[in-house]
Amino acid sequence: MYLNFVACLASCVTPFLLMFQGSQPLVHVLYHKANELVRQCMLTFIKPEVVAEKEGHDLYAVTCEDSKNWLDNGKMAVGCGTNRALKSVTESKYREIRLAIKTTAIYLQQHLPITNPILRDLQCLRPAARKEPSGRATVARLCQQLKKVCKTDSFVGFQGCGCFFICDYCRHMQLLELLCPK
Repeated sequence: MYLNFVACLASCVTPFLLMFQGSQPLVHVLYHKANELVRQCMLTFIKPEVVAEKEGHDLYAVTCEDSKNWLDNGKMAVGCGTNRALKSVTESKYREIRLAIKTTAIYLQQHLPITNPILRDLQCLRPAARKEPSGRATVARLCQQLKKVCKTDSFVGFQGCGCFFICDYCRHMQLLELLCPK
């Protein structure tokens, strides 16, 4: 039973871990993927209507400890092998499995950057995101955040630094706004 459960939990976490072990820059997808991982872990034991499509502060605010939010024991999404094994065990085994999932979800909720506004706004680096209606506002928020970084940090000597690119992009966007006001 426990090995089946660990295999199920690993199947949730492994794609996230593998994605970020490469050498390509993926900062623009980190926010979305971190929120997706937390949401997926929560959906194994929390009712779908509680988690829904929440992200960021809304997802962080979901209370994993509240038993009113929990799925019934037989409805937890812990994999077929674990569910088969749980049919012939006592209530205490369900509590152990729920505790393990709940602890994992709380840890991910508190340690992944699901509320980070800069990572949220860095999603605008995806070309498709810039075309969305909120894309311009996202770029503007990111420019404001990066102004603070560029003023306080020294980037001299860093060739090809992503911050240079983004700051140049922000300056370009600000110039466009001055030249072509809405």
